[in-house]
Amino acid sequence: MRFTQSLAGELERIGSAVLVFCMNPGFVQTDMIKHALDTPYKQEWFKNSMSLIGSKKEVTPDRCAKVTMRLLQIACPELNGRTFRQELDFDLIEQNLQRIKQEEIYTLHYKRLKE
Repeated sequence: MRFTQSLAGELERIGSAVLVFCMNPGFVQTDMIKHALDTPYKQEWFKNSMSLIGSKKEVTPDRCAKVTMRLLQIACPELNGRTFRQELDFDLIEQNLQRIKQEEIYTLHYKRLKE
């Protein structure tokens, strides 16, 4: 998340039109995960993953692709440097661009003490 914010800030600083986003899809059962779950170490390394298989929290690769495409449809400077999860309402995000930028929503940030 911090890398996304930093890269977006640096690109803005030099006047680049490139936008940077972070997509946190949640648990996606990919071929890599399936292979890892077939190893002798699966119980040690993938305890949480094992419980997510077949649950409502499991996200399909197709869902990740669709959500990413939706984010790209609404991509704009107000969303630059932000992190999104796949279950968010991207129509609501699109309707609140100024508020998202002004209130630093979908960012990892801290507030400074007033001097």
